[in-house]
Amino acid sequence: MTKRVYSAYDKKNQARPEEVRKRVIRNKARREAIKDGRVSKGSSKDVHHVGGLKGGKAPGKTQVVSRSKNRGLK
Repeated sequence: MTKRVYSAYDKKNQARPEEVRKRVIRNKARREAIKDGRVSKGSSKDVHHVGGLKGGKAPGKTQVVSRSKNRGLK
């Protein structure tokens, strides 16, 4: 069995304008949470966008949750 190479997929999809916009929103929310003292660099917490990224841009629409809880939502 050959090992799957993700680099071509990642370059193709992570560079799409829609994905870049989402990444910018996520990074900005994380920076603001660090600035407010709600999380720290290297902490095991994620910044959760209530209502998804579309509704998560407004102030107060983010909350700090554990990584396992945030990434377990499906």
